[in-house]
Amino acid sequence: MQHLVCRVGSTLHLGDDIRVVVHARLGERVTFGVVAPWHREVLLDGVALRPARDPGGGCWYLFSLLNVRAFLVGGIEVSLAARHARPDAGHDHDHVHLDVVGAESVRVHEGEARVLDDAPGRRRPTAVGWQARLRGLLGTLRTA
Repeated sequence: MQHLVCRVGSTLHLGDDIRVVVHARLGERVTFGVVAPWHREVLLDGVALRPARDPGGGCWYLFSLLNVRAFLVGGIEVSLAARHARPDAGHDHDHVHLDVVGAESVRVHEGEARVLDDAPGRRRPTAVGWQARLRGLLGTLRTA
């Protein structure tokens, strides 16, 4: 198991073909986006989610966690860590604490996410690439 502290807007690369994006956090509710190939199923509380088609040949998933604290993607479990499990972690509205179990490799890129032992004063990453791609997939959202 690997414990990570991620900023909102960061991307985790699990193995070679799965990306998990932390889109937003509002209190205890955290919104995730997952990009994975078709053969990788995403399970939320034991139920397979229905994907949106990705032009690159994979699939997109967009969901929030509130009461359910974990999800499975291709046999890899990603769970929200208990907020008070690590008093030295520094909890605020811009960070999400995740536990990743079962991944052969978790690539943590500079400026996107940090291992818990790293310095806390990191700069928030720019998230232009995934936002533009998400807008392209979802289209323009309008409210009345």
